[in-house]
Amino acid sequence: MVRYGLQLGQALPVLLDGLNRVLPAVKEPGMYATLAGLRFDGSDEAEYISAGHVPLLQYRWRQRDIVRCSLPQFPLGMFEGSGYVSGRVRYEPGDVFMLVTDGIVEAADRHEAEFGFERLEQILWDLAERPLSEIFDAALAAVTRHGTQHDDQTLLLVRALAPTSHQSPVLQ
Repeated sequence: MVRYGLQLGQALPVLLDGLNRVLPAVKEPGMYATLAGLRFDGSDEAEYISAGHVPLLQYRWRQRDIVRCSLPQFPLGMFEGSGYVSGRVRYEPGDVFMLVTDGIVEAADRHEAEFGFERLEQILWDLAERPLSEIFDAALAAVTRHGTQHDDQTLLLVRALAPTSHQSPVLQ
């Protein structure tokens, strides 16, 4: 359904509203889904949306800082008519976006201390100019060293590259 909605060019809030209407008919009553999305449209802004998901991170190359992009909204399939909204964030070549599932930030050590966003942000800040594969490997290795996995652990990295000639920034 997500792929079809994207092919139709649906706005992210419209797409999530549709998912929220359909999910109750295809899931068990106590189940729900979380989702984080990021859409690039060729401008210097990315659209992002979240449904019960942890914030996404943006390393801003020019400012040398990290911003958490978050929209507190209900997970999909919990309540009818939730009315999802999206946000927009400016980006420039060199910026890196990191999307993770809660299994990354909530991984707990033997004292039940969570890995947390601060550690993840530090890894991203330290390695932001390195290849995405190195950032990925370092983040997952740090989470694995921190504690055992109790939930899914997914990590997605996107880097904006400089445009060629007169086109908008390219994504890696």
